[in-house]
Amino acid sequence: MKYARKEWSLLDLFQQFIKDTYSGKRLKKDGKRIKPDTIRNYKAVFQLLKEFEIFDKKQIIIIGVTGNNKRHFISQLNRWKRF
Repeated sequence: MKYARKEWSLLDLFQQFIKDTYSGKRLKKDGKRIKPDTIRNYKAVFQLLKEFEIFDKKQIIIIGVTGNNKRHFISQLNRWKRF
């Protein structure tokens, strides 16, 4: 049986994460907004990930494992351990 494989770019997801944090969609546990210094740190991490993709000449992909078999789940787990 063949499963539908969902893939996402880590940089695209991380960029959306930063946008949601900046706009106030993401809040701290106490309901307050996340400080600009934290967002600046997120942007620095984003730049490092971008540089790593350029250096490694590969795009960092997140593959969904929901609904897949155990063998596929373990292969993805090992992939992230190597990363």
